Amino acid sequence: MNTQNEQSTRYGGGKTLFGIPTSNNFISECDKGLTAILQQSLSNKQPIHFMPIDVSDATEYVNGISSYILRIYGRLINGQKARVDIIGIKPFFDVTVPDGESLAIFKSSLVKIVSKTLKGTSKFGIKIIKAYPVHGYHTEKKLYIRITTWNQYDRYDVLKVVCDSVPVEEYKPIDENEYKNPLIAPALFRDKTLVLTWDIETYNSCGTGGLPIAKNEED
Repeated sequence: MNTQNEQSTRYGGGKTLFGIPTSNNFISECDKGLTAILQQSLSNKQPIHFMPIDVSDATEYVNGISSYILRIYGRLINGQKARVDIIGIKPFFDVTVPDGESLAIFKSSLVKIVSKTLKGTSKFGIKIIKAYPVHGYHTEKKLYIRITTWNQYDRYDVLKVVCDSVPVEEYKPIDENEYKNPLIAPALFRDKTLVLTWDIETYNSCGTGGLPIAKNEED
């Protein structure tokens, strides 16, 4: 009986394992001149092909400011890994100006909320815009206040506080409502199986609209 010893190796990231081919090894074997073409395009500052396969958010200090960076990961024409950092993006969200409320008063209240959250007025921007609401059909644009921040973390904090500060005077807690229907409620107490048979619609191959009485074999 032949026995064979097998060795298992666990890779936790970082340095490459001895004897295990890497991505660069495969690239060098199957290059076919693509790396030279890529180097020439980079030297001549020409556009290069880039296939994005992943994206992530990051924050780095740019000129002393904690700024948002959109990172896109992908492959170049020769298979090499590449990362593209896109800077200058300011995360934002829009707040609807309530109907019938003064724009100046609502804006002032919003600025106070954001300033208190970010501990100052230098970390965000305010802009008045007009746009169509996302939900429903509307013939006219509505007023919005756009709030921009330096990074995605500030946006998350401000958005949470603004959502929690929305007035809810027009909402009514559901526990204050009672279901009142004298026609169906007593019947449910007597026989709960009525829940399964209430408002049953029927259909057969002869057409619709008839009474729920079986008259044909296919009913």
